[in-house]
Amino acid sequence: SIIDMQFYGNGSVFEIFQSLQILRIEEMPEWKDWLVPRKGVFCGLQELHIINCPKLVGDLPKQLLSLTEFELSGCPGLVLSDGRFSMFNSLDLYSLKKLKIFNMPSLEDFTSELKKLTGLEDFEIGNCPRLTSIWSMPLDMGRLPASLKTLKISGCPQLQFLPKDCFFGSLEQLRIREAGAG
Repeated sequence: SIIDMQFYGNGSVFEIFQSLQILRIEEMPEWKDWLVPRKGVFCGLQELHIINCPKLVGDLPKQLLSLTEFELSGCPGLVLSDGRFSMFNSLDLYSLKKLKIFNMPSLEDFTSELKKLTGLEDFEIGNCPRLTSIWSMPLDMGRLPASLKTLKISGCPQLQFLPKDCFFGSLEQLRIREAGAG
């Protein structure tokens, strides 16, 4: 139920996963904690996919400076009681270009997290039935990232939408399905 320091072996932690570019963790129903050394373990990681790990709580690796794609699905333990993610405040995700979030039934608000992803180009979110907000109002207080080209929303029936005169900047593709309370 824990990925701890034994996972990284006996060698120098800074040498273990330097070349790893894609990490996919799926179907780990009993996984609860991921203990990661503070520096250097996943410095070259470009894609991280964590799928169907319902008991996972707490933080993820913090220094993901090369991460361009992040997928998180079916990990409700990563959502705090206030309906926000626990880990996005402590992650360095400035290089992130593509983000997918699915099957997070208790996620209610993604506004502050989305504002920090200034280089994000592709954002998909779905099957988050309690999600009410991904943008802040008034619009000049916080918009979708200016770099965003693709936005796909599905299965978020409580999501509040922006006014019709909203400016979406560089958005090239917008797909909304089974979403929107107003």
